[in-house]
Parts: sequence; structure tokens; C-alpha cells
Amino acid sequence: MGSSGSGRFGTYRIGGEAGANGGGISGTGEVGCPEVIENIRLEDVATSEFYTNNHMLPAVQSQVTLRDQVFLGRLVVETSDTHEVIGNIPTNYNYLLNCIKNGFHYSGRVISSGESPIPFVVVTLSV
Repeated sequence: MGSSGSGRFGTYRIGGEAGANGGGISGTGEVGCPEVIENIRLEDVATSEFYTNNHMLPAVQSQVTLRDQVFLGRLVVETSDTHEVIGNIPTNYNYLLNCIKNGFHYSGRVISSGESPIPFVVVTLSV
């Protein structure tokens, strides 16, 4: 279970368009901080702290937060109440680390989760 990306070192696009999720890299090579990021499919859910501790996935509509600190080298989403990690943010969202450093705090909800074909969680985050 690894990261999604382009298959190149670093998944930062310089001079490209912002992704369909909003935010990303502007035409000037500058990273924008989106107010809303929809449909983020988290990675490594089956090995996450939440799943291994509870043997279940977070319920749809559960409150989540993008942790303000890197955890084991990755940006992660955690439950708002117990602060257990539910999954890693895909590496193409690593630009959010700069947004966090600039004072942005992202929170949101689980919009989908399931066990098949492997445990997955999809979240939407906003400032």
C-alpha cells in the first residue's frame, strides 16, 4: 500500500493547472491554498491507527481534521473526537503543508467508506 502519484520524484506540478479538487499550482508556479477540497480518497486506511484499534471504519458524516503536524512523514486525516489517524493524504496534496504553515486549518467530514475491495475512506475538507 503506497502513495498515489505520477510515478515521478515529487508530484508537484510547476506551471500546471490546479487540479479538479481545487487549489494546487497556479500558472506562476505558486501554490494556492484551496478553501474546499472534495472527494479525497485516503491511503493506507487498513493499516491506520483508527482501523487497527477499532476494527471498523469511521461512519459517514463523521467529523475529521487534517492534522497540523506531519505524522510518520505524511499528512494525515484524523477523527475530530479521538484524534486517531484514519488515513494518509495522497502525496499530490503535499502542497497543503505550506497552507498549514501559513495558518490554514482544514476540517470536514467522511463522505464515503467501505470494506471492498480494500478498506477505503473518502473525505471532503474545508477551511
